[in-house]
Amino acid sequence: MKKFAFSLQKMYDYKKQILESEKNNLMALRREKIEMENRIDELSDIMDDIRHRSQEEVMQGTTASKLMFYSMQMDGIKREQTQITYQ
Repeated sequence: MKKFAFSLQKMYDYKKQILESEKNNLMALRREKIEMENRIDELSDIMDDIRHRSQEEVMQGTTASKLMFYSMQMDGIKREQTQITYQ
């Protein structure tokens, strides 16, 4: 009578399938992280632009309402940056 031989091929295929699935998940997470980092960089550029414009207007003389508008824009950008960082 021939001895029973258990093939590990099915287990190997299953583990390989799980590995591929996890690699795909990791690639998606890395892509999402890069997109978030790019958005944070975009927001930083926008923030610098707003600061520059507000400083120019302060030098030329401006109203308090315009300064408040710039301040509100910068606060919104800071909130969005913080939210993205937490994600």
